[in-house]
Amino acid sequence: WCAIVSILTGPPWALAMAIVNALADKYEDFDPNRAVYDYTGKVWSRVFLSLISSYPEITGDVKGLKERDGACLYVANHASWLDIPVICTVLDPVFKFISKAELSGVPCIGQQLTGGHHILIERDDRRSQLRTFKEGVKWLKSGVPLMAFPEGKRSQDGKLMDFKGGMFSLAVKVGVPVVPITLSNTHAVMPSNALFPVQ
Repeated sequence: WCAIVSILTGPPWALAMAIVNALADKYEDFDPNRAVYDYTGKVWSRVFLSLISSYPEITGDVKGLKERDGACLYVANHASWLDIPVICTVLDPVFKFISKAELSGVPCIGQQLTGGHHILIERDDRRSQLRTFKEGVKWLKSGVPLMAFPEGKRSQDGKLMDFKGGMFSLAVKVGVPVVPITLSNTHAVMPSNALFPVQ
């Protein structure tokens, strides 16, 4: 069922991104921060999670997250592929993921990351890390929040791993707050080694 949902919802999402991208190319001021472009992914995330019966329950300072204004660094634990669409249902303002570059080749998701001007990092390339830092500083200084998984990769057992320090140095450099988000039970629903949800 999850495969069918992916196949049915992927093409409309890709088409929506292509239309928004064409408008942005034609009209310079239409979507400067790619907020409209990124919103197509947020719509897809909500539809996808609803159709596979994995829509998240959001608790805590929900209003503060959804109405937050200004730059900050969102950070969350990472143990499942579902973490990404779940985050997209929670954060309404435009934000940019800091993501591994390998995802740029994944259908639709790669299109979203590259077309939305998200920050792609090659973890073994020192120059890529420096470029990531500069891009992150640029987005934060322009008032656009960043979203990062400071563990650097998905946890294999769902337990929190050690943090990488580079993400937090971005917030320190620009002087923006760090906003923590906790993702619960995504590992149980879809473990890091699973192709589709198992619960």
